[in-house]
Amino acid sequence: MSLADEGMNMVSPLSIAFVDDSCPTPSEDAGSRVIIEHIEMAKRAGYNPVFFTSYSVLGRRQCKWLSALGIRVVGNAGLEAFFGFVRSPECAAVYVHKYHSAIHVVHRLREIRHVPIIYNVADLHHVRLMRKNVLQEGDSAQALEIMKLKEIAAILASDVVISHSRVEEDWLKRLASLNGYPLVERLLWHEPLRKAAAAETADSLLFVGGMSHEPNVDAVRWFAREIWPNIKTRFPQFSFSVVGSGWNSSEFSSGSGIRVLGHLKDLSRVMGRAVAAVAPLRFGSGIKGKVVSALAYGLPCIGSPIAFEGFPEPKPLSMLSAVTAEQYNHALAEVLRLNPTHIAADAQGYVKKYFHGNDVLNFWKSLSITIP
Repeated sequence: MSLADEGMNMVSPLSIAFVDDSCPTPSEDAGSRVIIEHIEMAKRAGYNPVFFTSYSVLGRRQCKWLSALGIRVVGNAGLEAFFGFVRSPECAAVYVHKYHSAIHVVHRLREIRHVPIIYNVADLHHVRLMRKNVLQEGDSAQALEIMKLKEIAAILASDVVISHSRVEEDWLKRLASLNGYPLVERLLWHEPLRKAAAAETADSLLFVGGMSHEPNVDAVRWFAREIWPNIKTRFPQFSFSVVGSGWNSSEFSSGSGIRVLGHLKDLSRVMGRAVAAVAPLRFGSGIKGKVVSALAYGLPCIGSPIAFEGFPEPKPLSMLSAVTAEQYNHALAEVLRLNPTHIAADAQGYVKKYFHGNDVLNFWKSLSITIP
């Protein structure tokens, strides 16, 4: 694929400015793992990645960590440094990650200098917020429509748009077909297969996700209130473990059977003690990293239709859909009925088939970027 006219002078290696909301935290969220993988694969393909943030400046420790990964940082990596870098002939293209960065930089980029723009939507922001508004009072209909129009404008001002979800890829392609642009690519990240630590017994259901992400907060509180008491009555041998930053154990009563474990860099032990992961998300969009991560450990996942939306078809037996308490009970009973070795092989086989390729590296290798 070509993002510029052929025959123009090229600089080797070409520098690509990557811009995200803040410094990635790969141990805490899938979105951070995705952008780090995209940066690393761009580097392997021969490009020179330079990282910037749209909402904050980087501290010394963050700059040192990025440098250790071979990722260059210019100045304090804030927007002022970013736009200064874009003005220089060294910048051959810009990669924008997520909605909040896109609405702040894409149109200004077009005013400063016409460089190819690659926009990774990660998930469609307006879809997530519209779904949230169905469940709880939030932004006005007018505000949501403005967000949607801003997101569409950023998409249409880009040269290439990356999506992870099959459903969102279809929506983006329909939008692009009406305008003749941008080019839409669906890329799934590489999720390594992992081994859970051996445990004498699997005695918990597991939720992994930080409290800074609104769909996680709603999911855990709703599950604890509406679903978990019923499961606990039918399966008293299990507890419900919540892993992720920001959760407070005082939110749940001491006799509820809910354990708050906080942020864990290594999930192998809690994965080993879990009989299944749960993803009771009631709103959201895009591919859910928590689901992919559980499957990569060989752990079945019981989740909502929204949690499983956009995944490649056919889905494995280890992804069990549930909405009501009775459906969660039925799914858990099904997990307990199945052979653990077989269900682990089913889960990891799915990850190996769809999240174990070289999609991202091949994307960067296939790009043909020239200096505008």
